[in-house]
Amino acid sequence: MWTLGKPPWRKPARLLQRAMKNSQPVYVVYNPPMDGIPYLAVVLAPDGTAIATRFDTAEEASAFNNQTAMRLHGDGIRQ
Repeated sequence: MWTLGKPPWRKPARLLQRAMKNSQPVYVVYNPPMDGIPYLAVVLAPDGTAIATRFDTAEEASAFNNQTAMRLHGDGIRQ
């Protein structure tokens, strides 16, 4: 699980390449670029799609990604 600092657009292409190479999704938490914007829990799928869910805190976003990964992959996830 990664938490990217500001600005949030620094590493998405590299993470998407990793997801495609490993044939497994990559779970990322993006910090808001400014006040008033939510944290995003993002799943980058191997097929190039991305799903984002908004949260008020980084902890909530990270917990959501962890729960999603466990639900989809069980014990076979790396952090």
